[in-house]
Amino acid sequence: MKTLSDNKQTTINLITSLAAFVINAGISFVLTPYILEKLGNEAYGFIGLAYDFVNYAGILTLALNSMSCRFVSYEYHRGNKEKADIYVNSILGANLILAGAITLCAVFMVWKLEYILTIPKALMFDVKLTFAIVFINYIFGICFSVFNSGTFVKNRMDLYYLRNLFSYVLKLVLTILIFTLFDVRIFFIALTTLICNAYMNVATYILMRKLLPDLKLNLRKFKWKTLSEVLRSGVWNSVQSLSDLMISGLNSLLTNRFIGTAAGGYLQSSKTIPNYILQLGQQLAQVFSPKFTILYAQGDYDRLVKEAKRSMRLVGFIISTPVAGFIVFGYQFYALWLQNYSPAELQIVQTVSVITTIPYLFSCVAFPLIQINTACNKVRTPVLVALAAGVANILVVFPLGKADALTLNVLACCTAAFTILRYGVFQPYYAAKILARNRLFFYGTLLRNVLATVVIGVVLYAAKGLFTYGSWGHFFIAIALCGAVGYVLAFFLLFNPGEYKEIVHMFLSKMKKKTA
Repeated sequence: MKTLSDNKQTTINLITSLAAFVINAGISFVLTPYILEKLGNEAYGFIGLAYDFVNYAGILTLALNSMSCRFVSYEYHRGNKEKADIYVNSILGANLILAGAITLCAVFMVWKLEYILTIPKALMFDVKLTFAIVFINYIFGICFSVFNSGTFVKNRMDLYYLRNLFSYVLKLVLTILIFTLFDVRIFFIALTTLICNAYMNVATYILMRKLLPDLKLNLRKFKWKTLSEVLRSGVWNSVQSLSDLMISGLNSLLTNRFIGTAAGGYLQSSKTIPNYILQLGQQLAQVFSPKFTILYAQGDYDRLVKEAKRSMRLVGFIISTPVAGFIVFGYQFYALWLQNYSPAELQIVQTVSVITTIPYLFSCVAFPLIQINTACNKVRTPVLVALAAGVANILVVFPLGKADALTLNVLACCTAAFTILRYGVFQPYYAAKILARNRLFFYGTLLRNVLATVVIGVVLYAAKGLFTYGSWGHFFIAIALCGAVGYVLAFFLLFNPGEYKEIVHMFLSKMKKKTA
């Protein structure tokens, strides 16, 4: 396959990542109400439950697979291809063993599902079949997960995201086709996901063989010592995932227990768009992980530091306008999306959304530095800090609930404060420490992104009164025009004069090639 320069490859990786995210979010936005209308609320709820079960199981497999690509890439780029081969086969062997164990548990659970969940008799067969398909899908995913090393090792994340993009489109087509041709059944949703993931698994394997033909599959190379090395690092990611799951679940539980069921609905509604922004920031940051690992393996620490700062600016550039735009135009969005809510309820949702989103000014820009932790295999301390922040959050919030002083705004503010401390204070310090730089090294880049977002927000707020928002059409026109203004501002606020010239030169070169 053709090899591109690092900057061009990073740009392509970012573009494909962004395209895959936008298409997936758009499809979900269209499909969710369509599926809900066809299935009904009761039946649709069992689909979410099925995926919740595999998400819990995923915490265990995360210990094995979250660091697998890092170890394979590290040895490969140090020239130890035989050791990289051992990592691939050891992880593959362990995944097959794990898949077998999960299969036995899944068979028993599906068989006795009516003793675990309350299921209407009319839905019993469909629900059990749905759970069975979801587990089959998950088990195959475990078996194929190590093959993601191909795109990671070669820094061809564009191929990874293109694979995902085609899968999203396939899911849209299959869902509409099946729901049009056949009577509506719950398991159709799980079945379309299984088909799409089967395509992704096959594509992942093919990409691995094409990108890394020098790595051979041979389970006789399985080594427990090699596997234990991966697990010692990966187990901390499992702790991190469990911590995040507990905090998220406890926030919902505390809201239900101390504030009320209606507040629980407001909380879930307020998380919708902030969650998309958070996922976008995480996905964009992951684009840089392969390059960071390659540079660390090669011992090129000066360039690694330079790339880390550059990645913060690039993610900040992409994220700043959506964050500022949502804070400014969030109420208008919710007024169109949640038309059954009163103005007072919309204001509650918007206020909690803004409080939830503000920490993302810090966390999304700091997410690339999380990839530094992974590349350098320094994941334990950040996880312990995250766990401590989560526990501290509970210790602050729970007494407030007992004293009847807890509101949605207070709950959101507490979580926001600890998020800012974790990502805005600790992570830049820790990344500088493990890269042997001045401890204040990354704070300037982080604060520059935060200030740029504030400036963009002020400008968009000033422009807000120029538009009307009576329909989705009017709303999209407003955010398209304001978004363009926001990105122009972000370009000049976040990049240096030398980078202006480089980007403009690259753009003009592309235009000349097209017109030649």
